[in-house]
Amino acid sequence: MENKLFYNIGKGAFSCVFKDFPKQIIFKKNYEKSSDRYLYKYEIIPEEKVPDKPKEENLIAKWTDIPIGNTLPDKPDQYYAAIRNNVSKVKVVSTQTPIPDDASFAIKITLTVPESKKSIQPVSVMKQLLDGVICAFHGEDGEKIKEAVKKRFGLEKNNSELFEASKLNIFGNHNYLTKSNRWNPEDDRLQFGLIIVNSSEGEKYKMSGSIYKW
Repeated sequence: MENKLFYNIGKGAFSCVFKDFPKQIIFKKNYEKSSDRYLYKYEIIPEEKVPDKPKEENLIAKWTDIPIGNTLPDKPDQYYAAIRNNVSKVKVVSTQTPIPDDASFAIKITLTVPESKKSIQPVSVMKQLLDGVICAFHGEDGEKIKEAVKKRFGLEKNNSELFEASKLNIFGNHNYLTKSNRWNPEDDRLQFGLIIVNSSEGEKYKMSGSIYKW
């Protein structure tokens, strides 16, 4: 997915852009024909000039101020667990879930961090953030995936606390944790992403977000 064209380059290349809060990145798939096999284009523009943003009438689910700890997570695990352990903070608007297997989607996520953490950029968090959040909204494709998740989080075999909310199955059942213990979301269906890092006076880290049909 195109988000790797940010995090593979590294945050240093974008340090001149992300100096003040809020820090925002938008990425989207573009189907314009090109003589090159892959064409990647970066632009610095105001958010209001971004074309083809998600529409509110296509909202599937949203969540507000889910706590993600006292430090910014560096693995998908913490973002996944934050969603799964705060089901009451997730509002599923659409009655048609899970969405079809071939359906595309868009996602917006805002991370709130302490104001002192000025070095944090969207580029440095987006890989683990998107992997964890998208996986949290998949259903489990069989018992083996549940066993793999329990093992990864050190849970007892009879502990099902991470799998109790069927309403979170927005993207359909999927083997989102592989045999090699790697997170494996269906992010090829992700067409548009907006990642925002904002600041607050407190010391807590929080996450808000929304998912849309595309």
